[in-house]
Amino acid sequence: MNSKSIKISLLFFITLFLLISSVSASDIENVSNDEVISSDISKNNADLSSNDVYQSDNSESSINRDKINNSTYSEDGDVQDDYSNIDSDKSISEKNSLKNSNNLRCSPGTLNITKISLNKTVNLGEQVTFTIIVKNVGSEAVYNTPITIDDWADDGLIFDHYDSIEPYASNLQFKGLQQTGLGDFYRWEYPINPFWPFYPGYQIQFNVTYNTTKPGEFYNHVNLWAPGYPEQVQANNSTFVKDPEFTVEKVLANNDVKLGDIIIYNIIIKNTGNVELGNITVKDEFPAALEYISANEGWTYDNGVFKLNNPLAVNSTAKLDITFKVNSAGNITNIAIVSTNETENKTANNTTFVKDPKLNIEKITITKSVKAGEDVVFKIIIKNIGNVDLNKIKLTESYPNQLILKSYSGEGWTRNNDVFTYGNSLKVNESVTLYITFETTVAGNFTNIVSVDSDLTNNTNATNTTEFTVIKNDTNNTTEENDTDNTPEDDDTEITTDDNVTKIYTKKTLNRSNEEISNIKTGNPFFVLLVVIIGLIIGTYYRKK
Repeated sequence: MNSKSIKISLLFFITLFLLISSVSASDIENVSNDEVISSDISKNNADLSSNDVYQSDNSESSINRDKINNSTYSEDGDVQDDYSNIDSDKSISEKNSLKNSNNLRCSPGTLNITKISLNKTVNLGEQVTFTIIVKNVGSEAVYNTPITIDDWADDGLIFDHYDSIEPYASNLQFKGLQQTGLGDFYRWEYPINPFWPFYPGYQIQFNVTYNTTKPGEFYNHVNLWAPGYPEQVQANNSTFVKDPEFTVEKVLANNDVKLGDIIIYNIIIKNTGNVELGNITVKDEFPAALEYISANEGWTYDNGVFKLNNPLAVNSTAKLDITFKVNSAGNITNIAIVSTNETENKTANNTTFVKDPKLNIEKITITKSVKAGEDVVFKIIIKNIGNVDLNKIKLTESYPNQLILKSYSGEGWTRNNDVFTYGNSLKVNESVTLYITFETTVAGNFTNIVSVDSDLTNNTNATNTTEFTVIKNDTNNTTEENDTDNTPEDDDTEITTDDNVTKIYTKKTLNRSNEEISNIKTGNPFFVLLVVIIGLIIGTYYRKK
């Protein structure tokens, strides 16, 4: 390149420098609003209330900013002195030295920082995003120095990432996590080109996103500073982290349930979260074995769904009492599904065993016909035909005065007068036998009644009636008894069942007395004598031959 070309190039750069230097702050004041790039945030969030913007350095945070009100952070985290305390009567040479340094050259109030919470309320585990806006709200441009932005949050919010919003934030430089004795924070720097300062109306905008780890209200803080800027500008905003939660329990108020009983289910719902729960409903799925009767006040019932009439405050409890009638025995499972406007559904269930205790009694007469003074023996069989084991089984004998209770036999039985107690548990479908012996005193037909109950068949008696015959003993009659005539006729047995009571009636025919036996016709005795004589004659005749 010749000397002429070098001179032309030098002249061009000198002219360009003079042209740029001639631009004053007053020439920029009329920058139209159309030249200011708006942010991506919604129009509703753009109109910030005074509570969202703070220009005081007394905000509470995890970093004790009160200790450094007269200091600023350098890029390496060291604290530097603030030049804002230089007296106004400093010499012109000192002020010129300050202006010619690398410090920020603008008046207080030129820079403003705003923080907007895009998620005022989130559920625990979700993310929350804050928008940070740095704007030149003054009347002069900012030169020479980078703008530093520090961001931190309360315990419960953990930094995840940030997103720049064009156009100016593309030059934003993320410096990462800064760990200092005053606390941890994340830092960004925005370098200012000496040939293109940060003019009035310019703004930097970017989003920071945090993960939520705890329920409650948490603040996110931001601090703006620059070397030589006469103040630190802070802003913060909060988000409420919801943790809607509840517990549900379903219990049966009745400890012991039998067929036909009236039972009550208690469904207990407690708000264990940190927000109010509304639109609470309980869908109760009960089987056909339960017949719905009623529910307590405070709830509205509609086709199997109960709705709580009022919201449930934090730490409050709602109780739903549902009354049913039990129409079937065995295991019954009742399921309750609870839902709210803030949570997913929860299910509680209860399985109840409905008892149906039953006893069957059979009484058999071992000696069907006896003479007066002889013993008659009864065999009593008790069977558990219900669905639950029975205990404390008691059998009571009721018999006439003509019978004398002599003895009994049977494993597990004890006697107290006319009451017999079984000392063991009678399992379902098992049987137990008791033999009772009576002495007869007179002839005739007598009725013997037996009743039984247990611990679960309270006041329920099962009765069996047996009629038997005592033959009159005639000692003056020596005529032998005809076996055929003394044999009683076949039993005529009738069995009836009424609820838990089984009755067996056995009817016996009276045996003939000795007098009746002696009067039985045996044929013509003369005819018999004639037959004998003829036989003798015929026998004699054949012998002579």
